[in-house]
Amino acid sequence: MDPQAVSDITTTQTAPAVTARLQAVCGIVRRRQLVHDAIMSLGLMAVAGMVLEALNRLLPLRESWAGGGWLAVLAAGLALLVRGWAAALFRGPTARALALAVEREHPEFMDALVCAVELEAGPAESRRALERVLVSDVAANTAGFDFLAAVFPPHLRLRSLLPPALLFSVIAALALRTPAAAKALCYGRDLLSGAASGLRVSPGDAECPAHSDVRIDVTVERWENEARIVCQTRNQERFEMNRGEGNRHFFTFYDVTEPVRYRVLTPSLASPWHTLQPYYPPVLNAARIRIHPPAYTGREETLLSELCDATVIAGSQVRFELEVEPGVEATLVTPKETLAFSADEPRLRTYECRLTRDLVFRVGLRNPEGRTAQTPEHRLKAEPDLPPVVEALAPRQDVQIRMNQEVELEARASDDFGLTHVVLSYSVSGGTRQEIPLLEPPVAPTPATTAPAGSAGAAAPAAVAPPVLDQQIRHLLTPQQLGLEEGDVVSYFFAAVDNRQPDPQTARSDVYFIVIRPEVKPQDGEGQQGPKKELDISNLIAEAKRLIRLTWDALAVPATDRRRQAAAELSRGLTDLKTETRRTLNEVAQAAGGGAGPIADLFEAAAAEMEKAQALAGRELLQESLPPQERALARLTALENELLKNAAKSGKGQGEGQQSGESQKKDGEPDKENAAKSRQASLAALREFLARLRQLSTRQDELNQGMRQQFSVADSQSVGRGLAEKQRDIEKQAREIGAALERLPDARQVPGQVQSAAGEMDHGAARLDEGTLRTGHQHGQRAHNFLMSAVRALEESYRKASANEIARLAQAAQQLSERQREGAEASRALAEAPTPSEPAATAAQQQQQGLNRGAEQLMSDISQTAGEMEETYPQAAQALQEAGAAARQQNLAGRMTRAANALLYRQFEKARRQQVDCANGLQKLASDLTTAAQHLPALSREELQEAIQRLREAAQEVGHAAEEGGDKMSERLDTVRERVSKDVDQLADAMQDPTLRSIGDELAAPLGESKAAEGAQRLLSLFAAAARVLERQLVATEIRQRVALSRQLSTPPEKYRRLVEEYFKDLSREK
Repeated sequence: MDPQAVSDITTTQTAPAVTARLQAVCGIVRRRQLVHDAIMSLGLMAVAGMVLEALNRLLPLRESWAGGGWLAVLAAGLALLVRGWAAALFRGPTARALALAVEREHPEFMDALVCAVELEAGPAESRRALERVLVSDVAANTAGFDFLAAVFPPHLRLRSLLPPALLFSVIAALALRTPAAAKALCYGRDLLSGAASGLRVSPGDAECPAHSDVRIDVTVERWENEARIVCQTRNQERFEMNRGEGNRHFFTFYDVTEPVRYRVLTPSLASPWHTLQPYYPPVLNAARIRIHPPAYTGREETLLSELCDATVIAGSQVRFELEVEPGVEATLVTPKETLAFSADEPRLRTYECRLTRDLVFRVGLRNPEGRTAQTPEHRLKAEPDLPPVVEALAPRQDVQIRMNQEVELEARASDDFGLTHVVLSYSVSGGTRQEIPLLEPPVAPTPATTAPAGSAGAAAPAAVAPPVLDQQIRHLLTPQQLGLEEGDVVSYFFAAVDNRQPDPQTARSDVYFIVIRPEVKPQDGEGQQGPKKELDISNLIAEAKRLIRLTWDALAVPATDRRRQAAAELSRGLTDLKTETRRTLNEVAQAAGGGAGPIADLFEAAAAEMEKAQALAGRELLQESLPPQERALARLTALENELLKNAAKSGKGQGEGQQSGESQKKDGEPDKENAAKSRQASLAALREFLARLRQLSTRQDELNQGMRQQFSVADSQSVGRGLAEKQRDIEKQAREIGAALERLPDARQVPGQVQSAAGEMDHGAARLDEGTLRTGHQHGQRAHNFLMSAVRALEESYRKASANEIARLAQAAQQLSERQREGAEASRALAEAPTPSEPAATAAQQQQQGLNRGAEQLMSDISQTAGEMEETYPQAAQALQEAGAAARQQNLAGRMTRAANALLYRQFEKARRQQVDCANGLQKLASDLTTAAQHLPALSREELQEAIQRLREAAQEVGHAAEEGGDKMSERLDTVRERVSKDVDQLADAMQDPTLRSIGDELAAPLGESKAAEGAQRLLSLFAAAARVLERQLVATEIRQRVALSRQLSTPPEKYRRLVEEYFKDLSREK
């Protein structure tokens, strides 16, 4: 007997003995029945919950269905529980029923037990003696009898209740953790909050302009990432929504003209019904833009019959004219403000302004009902009236002439709308600046004063002089014309003024100088004294000229911080020049023993003028500082003339035509071998890492394909572990490459992308270990995308580094050419000198030797760079090789060697001729190297593939639009056309391809009034033409790379190999 049962019996103190004991048993049975009913109710709900989950797996249940199902399950379980408890409480066993049950199990009690219970149910005083004896005997006989054990049902015992209770509890716990239960829970939360959180639908209930396209955007917050839309107009239809990024989907209703009810469905979710209510917004019946260019441009008025992008001359008067319905208000909406149109007439709205800068605008409309509409954004680009351009064509350098010589000056001036003046502005040795008119304002032809017969009194129309847009000017300048004397210095430039009103614009050319040299003969200075020490003040003269040019440049800058900085720089430069002048004066005085005479006076005068100029520049009076600067330059030039005379007297002169040394440089040639090796190593490292990244990207792509093929495999756990091992191997290599790339300064953005790819690989490997192949594949796809971004960035870095290296080579060739020309000029001076100076001849020889070494290093760098680029950019490498071959074919090295030998043997004229040829050869080499840079691909292979894919997608859009037709077909075609036109223009600029540029120009033209079908056909043909150009470029790139690879991998012919070996053996013998 259960201990609880015994306790219940013993606690009953007030009731008669037999009945009390039976009533205690009734209580125990009733409670056990309640427990039994609760367990059965739990079992019912648990099993029903698992049935719901089975249904959910067979056919995904929506949250509302899952919520309703679980609600029904809970209701059924609760009903079963209430029914059982009611039966147990109100229809449970009684003491008499238990007595009968005991007598059935124990016949020895006969009917005595039932009789005793019935007698005990009545009052004790009413019992007869025999009845009292019966009750007493039954109580005595059953005193040790266990009623509970005799009548307790087996299914209510603990050992019968515990197993189903545990089983049903486990099933219930599992059922509560199923997706079906989670759906029901989410549904319940949404009911309590009053909002659906599973789907975010935009715009929901909304109004839209009639005949407009409305895009429905949906974000699926939980469960399956797929969505359909159900729409009701006249019929109910279902459509699959388009997949966007991540968990976003979208669908577009085109040409909405009547109310549309719609809702979004997923296998597990359903949004509320929403309504799109179309309305008719205010309409722009017609629009015009009248553009009145400034009168001085000579341009006629332009009328645009629609709102569109256009280029307008800055300062033009622009008038917007809109035709709308009466009562409609119009505004011009710009990024900064909203401007109202004036209502000139009931249907006409106008706005007028002067356009001085770009105007980005929309036109907004608002009708009396409060409905609004806006046009697409347009731009009126203000094309500025550019300043004129004036350039000196000859002599384009400072010159020195004698009194009996003349200089022909030549210049070219141009302007976009017209020139009014071109003058030669000059000053002589710091005097007043004067101008010589070279172009006067154009004069209109004089109209006829007499009218022809039959036109009595008719006035002739005013004649308009054609503007001068471009003018080439020559002027012969002689010293006598300007009243010059020996030793004068003329600073001059050309200035041009355009016809802009009311503020004409002025431009000037560079500042040049003309020096009037004296006739210097050895006998001119007999009997005169001067310093015997050779003195070179060309550096002082060159610096004085530089500061004068700097002053003119600063005057062209507005009075801002830049001008103040220029004034400060000028002041410092004048101070340094004055200090250097006085230092040179002290050296001259010491060499002359304190009696330098006129030379010292000239030094002092120059220093004094520099001090005046420095004081004015320090107060930012730049214009006022020019005369003292020019006077200081004149004093220095006079000083140089005096030194030439002294040199002629002492027999140390080197000829009148010899350069004073302004442009000479030191002949020392720095060692650039280490720098060249460093650049070559950087290029090689970039190329190596680019190849490794491409290989890594290919491996990741192959691994991603392998994941997709294993999606349906049953044993995904073991397959996932194998794929995870491969993913971790790729991740290891990616991290190694990323760490190595951090040490390359030319690839700063790439390591971050590679490390991001490695991070995605790590996440993917973890998911693959768990057997979730789809999630691992998603991480693999992201890793591949990061790797492709890194490849494109590294390709761009390699391309820039290659371009910089070729530009450096071209610059080096140009510098060598310029220095070679300077050497030729020095040789000419030595050849013309009666007695060439031995130190100057030795310096010229050493300079030529340094140039020879520089040219040799340049040719070596060209060969190395071409070899480095042969695999990646074979076309540019071939151009570099051809440039080097052309230089070798001209025997550039041999000529430079002969020039050095001629200088060694003091054959200056012969050396000059060789040096001029070498300078020309180096100039041509620099030009060829510059041309070689143009062979670098403007776009990488991946960029070309992406561009082709964009063209294909655009062609598909055009095809879909043509198939669907409709009133909006032309607008859709124009949208695609404008997008592709901009894309093609960018590609044409990058590739410098005339065919693409022509295609872009054709795409820029609107489709016009042609039929929509014809416009679609025209667009498709242009897209195909552009794709063919890109495909040809892509194929050419692929072929070049394969040819280069085959050259590297193929074994050379035996005969060729022997020749190469013999060649290198000969080289070793020569060494």
